[in-house]
Amino acid sequence: MLNDSHVELHGIGNAISGTHDAVLQRLDSLIKNNGRMILYSENAFHDVQSWIGAPVIYAETDGHPLKHPTGRDVTAGSLPLGYSVVGRVTAANIGQGEPVLRGEIEIDDPAVDAMVAAGEMSLSTGFSASIANVDGQDKIVGSVAPNHVLIFKRGACPNCYPNDNSARFENIMEDETMDDESKGMLKKIVEYFENLKPAPSVQTEIKTMADNTEEIKNLAAERDALKAKVEEMENAAVQTKKDAAWAEIKNVLPAGWLGEKEAESRAAFENNAAAFAVKLAKFTAANGAPAPKAEGSEIATTPLDAENVAKAEVEKFEKEYGLRFF
Repeated sequence: MLNDSHVELHGIGNAISGTHDAVLQRLDSLIKNNGRMILYSENAFHDVQSWIGAPVIYAETDGHPLKHPTGRDVTAGSLPLGYSVVGRVTAANIGQGEPVLRGEIEIDDPAVDAMVAAGEMSLSTGFSASIANVDGQDKIVGSVAPNHVLIFKRGACPNCYPNDNSARFENIMEDETMDDESKGMLKKIVEYFENLKPAPSVQTEIKTMADNTEEIKNLAAERDALKAKVEEMENAAVQTKKDAAWAEIKNVLPAGWLGEKEAESRAAFENNAAAFAVKLAKFTAANGAPAPKAEGSEIATTPLDAENVAKAEVEKFEKEYGLRFF
């Protein structure tokens, strides 16, 4: 069964300075893209001339994961903040031997050119293509439509590395034959051009919701932790009031209601204080001892009087401890 889709594909790779030879894409190989293993067939890249003129875009990153600009933004010339066109692809061909798409890249920006020359940059091709699932394998079918080549500082963010390990600039200046003096000179050139770059404006510091996804998750976790702490403190305050109320009522309870029965008595009190107080008053009156009296009243001597006194005692507890047990 054949399942078709049309998607934009990007494969993050490596870079360099002025006019540079580069391997843009390994072909006839399985490459992971957006969580899918896709076969990049050589036939899909046979129109090498379509790559000529594709813009080379430099992306600055502040450590957040890097994203390709959309094909629509590139075509319309409306790149996001932090992205700028710094050159173009001037030639392309499919190399001999192992199938790879090779290209010649021209870079206009001196600062970017210096970083590329120092071997600090990576690249990623951006193109749209039709994907078909044939015999259980996703593969590119038809011809790809080149859109851009993205370059960025390697290792500057979590995903600033190539998906395709073969993608690279081949004529970087720093190699094993460079002496220490040449390497030092190259480093000074890079630092010189980096110092010429203006400081980031306030606008370039604005982050999109997608960029802030991880930060939002962390803030949500902190909020939940704080909410749990507040709830814990509120529960502790309520428990303190309950403990104080029980300590006071405990002093007037019959001995038989305490000891092994204390947990049962406390549960009954906290479940329905009014009913508990009435029960206590009736028990006291029935056993010949005077029941508690409310302020301004005479000593209760009947079950009805005891019930009224008990209700008054419950009201007093509610006012004093700010609790309602029922």
